[in-house]
Amino acid sequence: MNKLLIIFFFLSTQLIAQISIKNLTNSTVIAKDLLSKKVLTNNDISLGLKEALAIGAESAVNLTSRKDGFYTNERVKIPFPKDAYQIKKTTLKLGMESKVLDFEYLLNKAASEASELAKDIFLNEISNIKMNDALAILDGEDNAATKYLMLNTSKKLYLKFKPVVDESIKNVNLVKVWNFLISKYNSIPLTKPVEIDLDDYVTKKTIEGLFKLIEIEEKNIRTNPKARVTENLQRVFK
Repeated sequence: MNKLLIIFFFLSTQLIAQISIKNLTNSTVIAKDLLSKKVLTNNDISLGLKEALAIGAESAVNLTSRKDGFYTNERVKIPFPKDAYQIKKTTLKLGMESKVLDFEYLLNKAASEASELAKDIFLNEISNIKMNDALAILDGEDNAATKYLMLNTSKKLYLKFKPVVDESIKNVNLVKVWNFLISKYNSIPLTKPVEIDLDDYVTKKTIEGLFKLIEIEEKNIRTNPKARVTENLQRVFK
C-alpha cells in the first residue's frame, strides 16, 4: 500500500509540473504578444508605413526606368494629350500615323528616362513626411499611405521633378516631333489653335504613374505576408 501511495504521489507531482510548465509557456507566449502590441507606438507604425512606401517607390522606379518601362505598361502608359486629341485625329487623317506613334513613344521614353532620377526625390520626401495619425493610416484602405503621400508631397515632387523631365524631353527630341505635328495641323485652314505644355503634361503623368505603382506595392505588402520582407514590416502589418 505504501508503495502505491508513493507511486501515486510521484505521478501526481509530475502531472502538476507538466501542467504548470504548459501554463507558463502559454503565459509567456501571451505576454510576448501583448508586449509586442504594446510597444507599437505611433512612431513605430509611421516608420513601418514609410518603409512600405520606400519599397513601393524603389519598385516603381525600377519598373518604369527600364527600357520602355512606361510605354509597355498599360497601367502607366502616357497617352496622347486629351486636350490635343484634335491634332492626333487630324494628322492621322493626313496619313501621319508613324509620326503620331513616334510622338506617343517619345512621351513615354521621356518619362522612363526621368524616372531614373525619381528614386532619390521620392525617398527624400518619404523620409521627411510626418504621419501624425499613423494608426489611422494603418487601419485605412489598402492604399491609405500612398494617398497620404500624394496629398502631402505632390506639389513638392512636381517642383523637384519638373526640371528632370524638362531635360529628358530635350534628350529624346520630343519637341521636334511635336512641332512637326503642330505645323501640319496649323496649316489646315480654320483649325483652332491648341496649346499644350509638354513639360507640365509629362511631369504630371510621370508622377501619376509612379504613384499608381507605389499604390500597388502598398496593397501587396498589406495583403501578402511574403511581401513583408523586413522585421519592422512584419510587426506593423501583421
